[in-house]
Amino acid sequence: MIKLLILNKDGTLVRPKSGARFVQAPDDQELLPGVMQAIDYYASEGWKMAIVSNQGGVAARHKTLDKAVYEMRYCLHLTAPHILRGCLCPDAEGFECYEVWRFSVFTPIDLGKKYRNYYGTFRKPKPGMLMYLISQFCRLSSEGLIDVLMVGDRSEDSGAVLAAGVEFKWAHEWRAGA
Repeated sequence: MIKLLILNKDGTLVRPKSGARFVQAPDDQELLPGVMQAIDYYASEGWKMAIVSNQGGVAARHKTLDKAVYEMRYCLHLTAPHILRGCLCPDAEGFECYEVWRFSVFTPIDLGKKYRNYYGTFRKPKPGMLMYLISQFCRLSSEGLIDVLMVGDRSEDSGAVLAAGVEFKWAHEWRAGA
């Protein structure tokens, strides 16, 4: 059986180095205390991991989609070697979703066009990003069984978990418990 840990990005894994309310540039991110210890612990227990992030700053025109993608890649590098992929939703309606890989130099994959009818909308608290990642990791399991835990810091995260029917843990408890 595959164990999948889905991690919210901002406020769960990283905070702005600048002290601003939101990340100002891709490299304006630092890991929160306890994050690498928790990631290392879950990796040692056999958990696969992925990151999800609503990127409302794109829709609000505070940043471009390219900056949001580079922010995700930078976060993936900060959490190396255990996390290789993430999903981000840049639009307020939740119709767009991009899959980003740590090592990819290519354009991120636009999941919205292909998967929206199957997974619904992607912006948390809707479950689209979670359901997409669960389906992808299920493909890796010969048994087709998967144990899923999501860690987040906001009500949107816990709402997505309820909609997806998976387990949830608050970020501060997850970081402190490893």
